[in-house]
Amino acid sequence: MGLNYYQIKKNVLQARKLVIRGTSIAGSGHPGGSFSMAEIMGCIFYNHLKFDPKNPEWEDRDKLILSKGHASPGLFSNMAVAGYFEESQLDTLRQFGSKLQGHPDLKCPGVEFCGGSLGIGLSYSIGNALAAKLDQKDTHIFTVMGDGESDEGQVWEAAMTAAKYNVDNLTLILDRNFIQQDSYTEKIMPLDESLDGDELSEMWKDASRWKTGDKWRSFGWNVIEVDGHRIEQISDALDRAKSVKGMPSIIIARTIKGKAVEHMEDNPQWHGKAPNPALVPVINDELDSQFMIAPSIIAGDMSNLENEVKRCDDGRADYIHLDVMDGQFVPNSTFDYTKIKVSRKAYNVKQLIRLQNLLNQKPMLTDEIRRSYSENLTYLRTKEILENIPTGQYVSVKHQNGKWINGTLLSYRNDKLLLQTPFAVRQIPVTNMERINYREEIIKRPEWKLRMYGVAAFLGFAIMESWNRQTNPSFGPKWHNRFVGAIFGLVAGAELYDTSMILLSKKTQFGLTPAELDKLNR
Repeated sequence: MGLNYYQIKKNVLQARKLVIRGTSIAGSGHPGGSFSMAEIMGCIFYNHLKFDPKNPEWEDRDKLILSKGHASPGLFSNMAVAGYFEESQLDTLRQFGSKLQGHPDLKCPGVEFCGGSLGIGLSYSIGNALAAKLDQKDTHIFTVMGDGESDEGQVWEAAMTAAKYNVDNLTLILDRNFIQQDSYTEKIMPLDESLDGDELSEMWKDASRWKTGDKWRSFGWNVIEVDGHRIEQISDALDRAKSVKGMPSIIIARTIKGKAVEHMEDNPQWHGKAPNPALVPVINDELDSQFMIAPSIIAGDMSNLENEVKRCDDGRADYIHLDVMDGQFVPNSTFDYTKIKVSRKAYNVKQLIRLQNLLNQKPMLTDEIRRSYSENLTYLRTKEILENIPTGQYVSVKHQNGKWINGTLLSYRNDKLLLQTPFAVRQIPVTNMERINYREEIIKRPEWKLRMYGVAAFLGFAIMESWNRQTNPSFGPKWHNRFVGAIFGLVAGAELYDTSMILLSKKTQFGLTPAELDKLNR
């Protein structure tokens, strides 16, 4: 779980190659539907599905239900990449005695659903989701269904059932590739609107013609529509779907049958056709030649960055190249925090930087490396240290002018220390601070508290008893004085305890060298 965009793309590529390998050796299978859902399966497996390939029956696992069971090569290939079994097992696809059959079979460890007849996967998934709720398990059910499969009446019965019982631990992903076994779905049983001619590509582009989402909304589902080959869109949609409570969610992923191999794309003939073994090297070369587009945003209109990011997104760019210059370590400036926030609406900046480092063969910044940097660059840790100093304690701050300022630390905000001195509240900017003495953590010794309170109360009582002997009051005032003395002793005991704990706490001195201050003040 939790791979970045680039790593998922690599795994998806490997899964596609395994599909070609397995179906070509078997001489049969469904590569077209396996390729249309490749990115969907990649996102689920490597960024969202909770599983353990070494323990397929792990009770706390999530479940992936492949309702469009004929696309089993797409499931098995990802299971192999994920570590359920060796990739060489794909060579046994659809053979007698193999655990990798033409449809998913429970004989294969890790397979959750014995797919055969289309249209039943959603019903099965609802049963699993309701069972998880009854068992009070944090289990999520991911179900992948085909659009041709949506011809089955049971699909819509299940849709009503899920809405009735508020099955919110289920996410259905519809592989909307517009092709089923015999032809285009819109010619056989339209989900959107009837297809005139073979203008599928135009229909795919024209969102005004998509009606499928309206159907599912009318059944009481939360509907999210995405480009089914854009990993960042799929992953974001899966996060959004899981966050919705009180209703089931469906992600309608617009895909292309046979995606990534030109002669297979958008071709009904490749619904259930295996590639010729002689063509496998050619297809693999074509898969390897897939490139990613990463336009440099700095070459665009920097005064209208949000529009430039949208243009890149509309142009199906895989990444956006950011030249980040903050004006601190280099004199020039390109992106500040505000601009990067705008970019994050469409892209994960960290992922972009990770990819750039990978392409440039630069080492990744690990937490250990970052920690090493921060320990050696004291001025970079200033804010973190000041924020962690306990408030309410007595500190000593050395000003750049050489004077020490002593007082109680009230707060640290807006890069300023607020100190309560005997005469006023002083504001000391960090850039004017040379050194500070403080205690990292005030120790606590609860076993001392009762003793100190008892001793202080006794002393208060004893002092007032001495007073009584000198003044010789009557019986009532005498006990009143003793009581007041004990109370004042308890109050003094609390102060004595707090003061003792502070004084016994280890004192820390944090300072900035002149060179570090110079860097901080730039």
